[in-house]
Amino acid sequence: MGEPVNAGAARRVRMSVSANAQSGLSAHARPMSHRLAVGTMLVATLLWSIAGVVTLRLEAARSFEVTFWRSFFNALALLILLPWLRGRHRVLRSLRDGGRTLWISSVCWCVMFTAFMVALTLTRVAHLDFGSIVVWGDGTVSMNQAGTLTCTAATLVCAASGTPAEFTVTGTNNRVVQINASNSTISNGTDTLNFTVNAPATVTLPNSGVGNGINFKVGGSIGVFETSTPGLYAGDMTVTVQYQ
Repeated sequence: MGEPVNAGAARRVRMSVSANAQSGLSAHARPMSHRLAVGTMLVATLLWSIAGVVTLRLEAARSFEVTFWRSFFNALALLILLPWLRGRHRVLRSLRDGGRTLWISSVCWCVMFTAFMVALTLTRVAHLDFGSIVVWGDGTVSMNQAGTLTCTAATLVCAASGTPAEFTVTGTNNRVVQINASNSTISNGTDTLNFTVNAPATVTLPNSGVGNGINFKVGGSIGVFETSTPGLYAGDMTVTVQYQ
């Protein structure tokens, strides 16, 4: 009778040690509450959703430069967040025991990050500038895509040429890219003038390797009035590209 009791006690001791060891591992990790989990999901969704917007706002960067820095900061964030949320020892053990599945997943993520940026990138080269315009009456000032200025009324005096907006688009070789540019307004803080865009409908990417894109220029026209107050007029226009 005594021996079975001792064996049962021994089993209970082993179970107790096992439970203590398990709780010791989880003690290094930060428990994730429901609120923290929901908040993390919302932040991740927000960051993923603005990736394209941030990319389009870049003024000068090649595709692989963007890919490198995007991957670098992603790795830096994971190195900070994963040990904080799961515990350093659990993260290291997961990397050690991940096996083939872990490395296949890593390769897929690398391909996805690179393909996302190389697929189609638009960067701004120059801002549009009409220069100085002398106004004695109503009229329209137009700039073609080459930068040539034309004043449609004798009551307007403008320079012979200005600076059209210029962009570089990179992507897959020989693909036709559709250009979408929207009309907008310019203002000096007091008066507002309408700006009508003049952009090419499409461009064809060259057969010269990814990263060697093609430039295109955007002009436009503004209607000015004798009653417009003098000053520096400025505004924004939205230009996007997509494969046709």
